[in-house]
Amino acid sequence: KKARDFHERLKELERINQENSVRLAHIEAEDLLAAMKKKQHHVISREFKNYPKETLRAIADLMRERAKDSLGLLYQETRGKINYLLFVGPNLAKKHPADKLIIDITKILGGGGGGKPHLAEGGGGNPKKVADAKAYLDKIIRE
Repeated sequence: KKARDFHERLKELERINQENSVRLAHIEAEDLLAAMKKKQHHVISREFKNYPKETLRAIADLMRERAKDSLGLLYQETRGKINYLLFVGPNLAKKHPADKLIIDITKILGGGGGGKPHLAEGGGGNPKKVADAKAYLDKIIRE
């Protein structure tokens, strides 16, 4: 009985955690959208500390849904390495597919990566190069 109660409680906590991750993703996406509108800028990059990849993907999905001309680099530093997620809104995905851009981003940041035209992931690179990666994305979007 104790094992079953423990298992049920664990499932409940996992469900609550998932719900909170979704709420957090919505809050973060709204914050990013506000920053984009304030700067009248379509390229966004932001560091997220201790966020699960699923939450970063949810933020990227919400951004692509709400800001069709957006391009973003979401990243986190872990033990001196960087993990990053690159998203491209639907209006830019044909011209600037994420799976192609990630190749250039990994050359700048280091590490490796891959993905799809709307979303790509990479990791293992140098966190000190994030400003260079953002400058590259800024340049690309102006072309």
